[in-house]
Amino acid sequence: LILVKNGRGEFYAPRRNYNGIGDWNPLDGYQIKMERADTLRIEGDLLPVEPPIPLVDNWNMVAYLPEAPMPAEEALASITENLVIAKDGYGRFWLPDYKFNNMPDLRPGQGYYLRVNRPDTLVYPAGDLALRKQPVRIPDKAEIWSPPGPENHSLLLQMDAPVGAGRILLIDDDGQTAGITTIKNNQTMAGIAAWGEVQPGGVGFHTSETFAALWNDPTSGIQIPLELSLLEGDADYMPNGISVFSIQPSVSTELPTRHGLINAHPNPFNSRTGLSFDLIEATRVRLAVYDPTGRLVETVVSGELPLGRHRTVWDGTGRPSGLYIARLEVLAPGRAVSSRTKLLLVR
Repeated sequence: LILVKNGRGEFYAPRRNYNGIGDWNPLDGYQIKMERADTLRIEGDLLPVEPPIPLVDNWNMVAYLPEAPMPAEEALASITENLVIAKDGYGRFWLPDYKFNNMPDLRPGQGYYLRVNRPDTLVYPAGDLALRKQPVRIPDKAEIWSPPGPENHSLLLQMDAPVGAGRILLIDDDGQTAGITTIKNNQTMAGIAAWGEVQPGGVGFHTSETFAALWNDPTSGIQIPLELSLLEGDADYMPNGISVFSIQPSVSTELPTRHGLINAHPNPFNSRTGLSFDLIEATRVRLAVYDPTGRLVETVVSGELPLGRHRTVWDGTGRPSGLYIARLEVLAPGRAVSSRTKLLLVR
């Protein structure tokens, strides 16, 4: 055990012999950070399901008290009128106003985040409703992703037309996956959590960082950038933010027809730029940045990659302003292909 934290930010750090939480409150939810997987066993008398749980305006973290799993729509029926969003520890959420829910059934032993627009009181359904045996919604395994930290931004993605079965990935400025959800054929709405970074340069978005999204086919490896258009909420990452975007592929989801660099964006840039390139087959590649004299500045990518569209980020922080050349070398069996594009770093 590394850390236990409640919804008010109070915490218990056993390795520092510090306890700012006090006694365990059975009505509260808690975040627990572990060094490795383990099981917490709790013994004692069962609470009645009916005790009222007071909720403050904005965010709350609560315990789930019923002994059987239950859909969020039923479990939280007493606060639906004032509920803005409910979400679990994996960032899956229910937005009542949009009639969207990608959370599996609420389960005993779990805590949940609830955001309400005014103080309210949660009372779980009692009696047979709370204890009845029901089919349990099991999430797709691909949707369960190990979060880099405790904070995330909930994105509801609306599609004018289905983009096809696969996964949607959120990519941070360092080119790392900072959110993932699975979608099916003919699906026109999806929910995804954009996770915040724990330390600079780590996996995740920093405050006010712009979202980037890809559609990914895990079988073929093809990746297609998605265009995000804000409909409601924050355009950029905010801890515990809520946003609604429309999405559509920025290019056709058909397979690439040639190897090569596609573009650099933004360009000109003042610190980082994203580099996109296509591969028509799985092959070994090398993407590097050079100065105008041909001197190697940095190797950005080197190794075997699957077919599809790929995106990475070159960080020019600490480099002098001026012109640079990005060069992609595709080392396909029996032949080599290269392409390049100019980059302009400005301060």
